[in-house]
Amino acid sequence: MTENRDYVYVLRVRRPEMLSQGPTAEEEAILQRHAAYLKQLAAEGEVRLFGRTAVTEEETLGIVIFQAESEEKA
Repeated sequence: MTENRDYVYVLRVRRPEMLSQGPTAEEEAILQRHAAYLKQLAAEGEVRLFGRTAVTEEETLGIVIFQAESEEKA
């Protein structure tokens, strides 16, 4: 049995205006689907923590800490 290791990934917005002007309808739908997926993985114990940071209004990012058997699977 392989022991899981912790991994971290960082999410950055592709369109910086989304932070100051808000997401488009398409971006909002994507964000909602991604959040639901991460919540599901957290409930299953694969994701330890996820959320958005707020460095400044113009500079923010998402962080996900999760477990995987290998870097390849991560």
